This record gives sequence, structure tokens and C-alpha cells, in this order.
Amino acid sequence: MRVLPSVSVFFYLNRRIIIVTILLLFFNHNTILPCLSHAAVTQEKESSTTQSSETKENDQIINRDLAQLMPKATELAKKMLDMQGQLKALSIDDQAAQQLVSLSKQVTHFEKQIRELESDSQGSRQQLADLQIKLKATERRAKLVMQEIVSAVAKLDYWMDFWDAEKNDIEDWKKGLGISVRRPAVINTFEELQVVFTKANETIDAKLLPLLKMQKKAGTTQLALYRLILRVGDLFKSKYKLDQHTNFIFSSNYFDQFDSQLWQRVLAGASRVFTPDLSYLEHNKYKLLLTLVLFVLLSTILKKGHQTLLSLPNWRFIGERPRAVALLVCLLFLIPQLGEMTPFWRAAFRIAVLLNMLRLSKVILVDSFRKKVVKWFMLLLLVTDLLIIIALPMVLLRIYILLVSFALIGVVLVFICRPAQIPHRPAWINWCGWTMFLALSTVILAEVSGNPDLAYYIFVAVLMTLFATLAVSILYLSIAGLLGGLLYLSPVPYLKESAGPISAAVRPLLIIISFIYLIITILVAWEVFPTAYDALTELGSLGFSLLGTRISIGLILSAVLVLYAAYSISRMVQAVLLSSVLPGQNIHRGTQLSIVRLLHYAFVMVGFLFALSTLGFNMTNLTILGGALGVGIGFGLQAIFSNFAAGIILLFERPIKVGDIIRIGTEFGEIKELGLRATVIETFDNAEIVVPNSELVTTQVTNWTRRKRQVRVKVPVGVAYDSDIEKVLKILTDCALDNPQVLSTPEPSAVILAFGDNSLDFVLRCFVSNIDNQLKVQSELITAIHGAFADEGIEIPFPQSDLHLRSVTPTLQQMFYEK
Repeated sequence: MRVLPSVSVFFYLNRRIIIVTILLLFFNHNTILPCLSHAAVTQEKESSTTQSSETKENDQIINRDLAQLMPKATELAKKMLDMQGQLKALSIDDQAAQQLVSLSKQVTHFEKQIRELESDSQGSRQQLADLQIKLKATERRAKLVMQEIVSAVAKLDYWMDFWDAEKNDIEDWKKGLGISVRRPAVINTFEELQVVFTKANETIDAKLLPLLKMQKKAGTTQLALYRLILRVGDLFKSKYKLDQHTNFIFSSNYFDQFDSQLWQRVLAGASRVFTPDLSYLEHNKYKLLLTLVLFVLLSTILKKGHQTLLSLPNWRFIGERPRAVALLVCLLFLIPQLGEMTPFWRAAFRIAVLLNMLRLSKVILVDSFRKKVVKWFMLLLLVTDLLIIIALPMVLLRIYILLVSFALIGVVLVFICRPAQIPHRPAWINWCGWTMFLALSTVILAEVSGNPDLAYYIFVAVLMTLFATLAVSILYLSIAGLLGGLLYLSPVPYLKESAGPISAAVRPLLIIISFIYLIITILVAWEVFPTAYDALTELGSLGFSLLGTRISIGLILSAVLVLYAAYSISRMVQAVLLSSVLPGQNIHRGTQLSIVRLLHYAFVMVGFLFALSTLGFNMTNLTILGGALGVGIGFGLQAIFSNFAAGIILLFERPIKVGDIIRIGTEFGEIKELGLRATVIETFDNAEIVVPNSELVTTQVTNWTRRKRQVRVKVPVGVAYDSDIEKVLKILTDCALDNPQVLSTPEPSAVILAFGDNSLDFVLRCFVSNIDNQLKVQSELITAIHGAFADEGIEIPFPQSDLHLRSVTPTLQQMFYEK
């Protein structure tokens, strides 16, 4: 009895435990099993991925074929020869080494010059400016050398990547051949390939190591030049401050600077100018020889045709000064190519340029007062330039600047206060005169107050601005006239006959280039930029970002020039085709216009694509944009492009052409212009109607002159019933035959049409050769018929009507009877 309670308790507890265990197993089934299943699925995916990758690798290995091994070896051997040829032609190592040696010597020379300028308290500002320009030019040369070395290393890097990829591919090939790789012939082939790889790497390493050393040396040279440029900039700021004051001119401290060393420095500078450096000619002999050949060629052509050019008003000055034009163009082409010049050759070239400009100004300018002003201004520029080249000490240069400024102010005041010297001068000339007056007054005030750096800066900048304006103007006229003269003197008939249109098409492009050159020169003259290259680079880099593409002013100008070049070429081609080529092919004028218009659109489209490419747009994006544009065309621009398609149809099928007389609807007139979108029709009231091309294709159009301009004239006539019909017919025919505008074939004819209500109705039909005379001939025939009928007594009756009265009062009836 005592055992039963314990047993019952045991079973009771076990039952509770079993229930709890079942519940736990149930909940664990919902949580653990999904995890187990996820793990199983993941394991299955990984195994499948591994199997698939192994399958792919096995597929790649299986695809390896022993039969292709020897062709692969041959191909790699060819690649080896190609690489050796390219690297052999890669002589950048020798050239770069020589250039780096030269650059290192120049760096040493520049350091010496900077030390001299730092120790010289009365050094010339122009010397420091020239040194800064030389440093910038040398830095650009070093950058070009570095770019060449980088390009060579990039080629070697390409070959390294190529041979590494091929070596890995051959290793995969070994795995894919299976037991075939153990055969002696196969082993021999792989050994030969290994020799190719080894030799390729040795060849690359032999070229790579010197290039990396030169690259490091080029970087060191660039760093040294950059330090010198910063050093010169600091020297400019410390020695030549525009707000820095010094001794008052004509003070005792100022006169103390006149010592024996001062005159020795002047003589030393003059001796450098008047001592030619023949090695400079040797260094630039090919450029000078090319310039000499170009000068002889141009001067010979212009001299031979100068009589012809004298008869042409626009190019008369070219015929009067053929050698001066040729020499000026050649010198301005040569000077930027010569780089750093010694004082003697710099003075010689500038004197030659100024003298040629003076000679050309005498024939370009008509007014005698302007000729005198330009002559004295050229003399002033020549003297000032020579004083700057010889590095005249500032103590003497201050006196020169002060005296010249006073003299120029007097000339400017005379110029402003005596407007009769230049009749009908524009207002902007007076503004320029007052601006120059203020600038020169500032120069004098700066000198008097003891600020020679500011005076020198403004004085030289003003003179260089005036010189740049005059030089660019003369250069533009010379190049434009030279181009027109050469075209007119060309032995090619097409170019000779189209000289005027071609010159007119190129002239705006020359104006744009001249304006850009003038702006850059003025900015350099006012020291906004140290060199023209820096000005062009800095201004060209300004811009904005659009759709991830950087668009700068330089790119925009390049795109505009490309577009205008395409437009100018199109105009020149049109002029040549219309004036010389197509008229000789017996092609109708309308067809000629259609051909040149299609060519024009083709040139403009190609220029537009090149302009977009210049701006950096990807052509793939343009294709996507074209697809989106096509959808837009289908909805919003359908009418425009339907007119465009109709214009293409009109140009090719030619149902109408320029010069045709047509009637469309109620409008009647002559076609003046046949475009791709619309056609211009001029009515006989001298009104121009613009008709969309789709209307000319889809509606009925009456073309009076499609095949010939011959047209029929019809003159309807009515005579009295008692007239002689035969006589009337004869009179009508004779009037037509007597008119000289009426054609005899087909013969004129007169017929009776009907019994009219009031007359016998006749009509005279005849033909005239030109539709333009239709109304005139019709008027003359009516006048002649009226006179002939009057002479023969033939009556042209008025309209007649019978009046029937059904009921009339007696009084009214009596009145009718009395009448």
C-alpha cells in the first residue's frame, strides 16, 4: 500500500515530462528543421556551384587540342618578333637621355642667372621676365620628355601583361592535354615556349630598367625647374613690387647711381646685342631654310602676278608690296618655332618685323596723318624694344620713360583736340585717346612719386597693347589678301574663278583667330599670364561639367572652329561647283542647286559630329539619344520630319525645280528656293509664300514649266449676230500672225464656239515661247483685235435682255406706245 503512491507519483511526473518533451520537439521542428534545410540547400548550391565551375574548367581543359599547340607556338614566336621590332624602333631611351642632359645643363644655367639677378640691386625687370618665360618653356620641354617616357613604359607594360596572360594560358593548356603532355615532342614544344617567355621577359627588362631610371631623372628635372619658377616668382615679388617706392627721380640719391659700373653695364648689354651667335643659326638651320624656301616661293608668285593684283581693289596692296607681305607672314610663322633667341637675333627679327609692318602700313593706310602716326609709333617701338633687349639699367630707363610719356601725352592731346586731322572718325577712337592719356598720366605720376616699377609696367603694357592691335590688324589683312591673291593667281580654273567666294568664306574664321590672338597678346602684355601658352591653357581650361563630361572654353572654341570649318568648306565647295564644275556638265540650274544643297547638309552633319566628338561626347550616348529623339519625332516632330522627307523626294524626283511657274491651290508664282523643309514661291505681286514640302508632295500641283516654258494664249471674243463669220475668223488669225511674240508652230487658230445669249462667241488660240510673256501678248492681241474690228465695222455687242410684262396699267401702256 505504501508503494502505490510512489508509483503513481512516478507515472504522473513521467507523463508531465513526456508531454513537455513532445511540445519541445514540436517547436524545435519549426525552428531547427528550416535551419537544417537551409544548410542543406546551401551546401547543395555550393556543391552545384563547385561542380559547375569544375565543369566549366573541365570544358576549358577539354577544349584544348594538341593539334592547335604548334600553331599557338608559331603565333607566339611571331608576337615575339613583333615585340622586338617595336622595342627596337622605340629609340626614346637615346633621345630622352640627350634631352635630359640638355635640360640638366639649362637648369644649372638658370640657377646661375637667378643668383646674379638676386645679387644685382639694379637689375632689369625685363631680364627677370625673360628668365621666367624661358623657365616655363623649359618646363614644357621637360613635361614632353616625361610624356614620351611614360608612353614608352606603357608599351612595355602592355607587353608584360600580354606575356603573363599567355604564360598562364599555356599552363592551362598543359592541364588540358592529359597524358599527351608526357610525350617527348610535346615536352619539347613546351620547352621552346618557355624559352620564348624567358627571352621576352629579358628583352622587356633590358628596356624597362633604363626607362625607369630616365623617368626618375625626368621627374627630378621637373621638380628642379618648378623650384626655380617659384624662386623667380618670389624674386619678382620682392624686387619689383608695383606699390614699392624708391628714390625720387632727379634726387641726390637718384644721381648717386650714375657711376662707372653703370656705363660698363650699358656697354656690356649693347655688346651682347651687336654680337651675333652663329651657333644659333646652326641649331635652327632647317627651320630657317624652310622659311627661306617659303619666302622665295611666295614672293616669286606674288611678284609674277603683281600686275594682276594691282587691278583688284581688295588685293591692291599685295601687288604693291609682294615681298613685304611674304616676309612678314614668313617671319611671324618662324618666330614661334625658334624658341629661346639670343639678344642679337631677337633684335634682328623684331627690326625686320617692324620694318615690314611700316612698309605695309604705307600702302594699306590712305590718310597721310595716320601714316605719320604709325611711322613714329614704329620708331618708338623699335627704340624701346632695343633698350629692353640690351637690359638698360632702370636708372636710365626711368628718364627715357618719363620723356617719352610727356611727348606721347602731347601727341594724344593734339589728336583729341584737333578732330579735323581725321575726318569722319568714329567715337571709339576718341575713347582710346582719352584712355591712353590717362595711362600715360599715371606713368608720369608714378615716376615722379618714386614708383618706377609701376611706371615701367604701365608704359610697356600700353605700348605692347598698341603694337599688338596694329600687328594683328596688318597680319590679318596680309593673310587674307595673300590667300585671295594666291587663289586668284592659281593655275587651277576652279580656284581662280572662286577666289572671291572662298576668301569671303575664310575671312570670318581669320577674324576669330586674330581676335583670340589679340586677347592673348594683351593679357601677356599686362602680365596677367607669363606666356601666351599659359594664357591659352588657362583660358581654355575654364568651363563646366555637363552629364559627367568636362566642357571647357577651349573645347567650345575648338568645336565652333570645327563647325565653322565644315561650313566654310561647304561654302567653298558650293561656290566651285556652281561657278565652274556643274555648269560645264549641262545640268539644269535646279539640279545644280539640289546637288550643292545636299552636299552642304552632308558637310554640316559631318562637322556637327566632329564637333560633338571634340567636346568629348560618346557616340554610344548619341545613339541612345537618337533613339529617344526618334520616339519624340514620332509624336511631336512628325510634321517637321515629314516635310524633311518630302524635301528629299522633291530633290531626287524633281517634279518641281527652282525657276518653275506653278499653281498650288489659289496661289500662282515662281519657285525661288527649294529647301529641305519648305519651298519659297514668289507670286507675280512680288510676295513670297513659304509652302511646306509635304503639301507639294501630297496635293495637286500645276507646273506650267516642268519640261518647257512654251504656253498657250487664249483670247475669247464675242461679235454681233449680223457679222461676217469668215471675216471675223480671218481677222483673229491675222492679228495673231502679226504679233512677233506668237509662235508660227503650232499655228494660231481661231474657231467659233457657240451661239451666245448676246453674241457669236469666238476664241483665238496661239502659243508663245515663254510664259513670262503670256499676259503681255494677250494684252497686245486684244488691242489689235479691237482696232481691226473697228476698222471693219464689226460690232462687239453689249449684253441684251427681253422684258415681258404681264399686266400694265392703261396710263403706262399709253406711255409705252408714245415712246
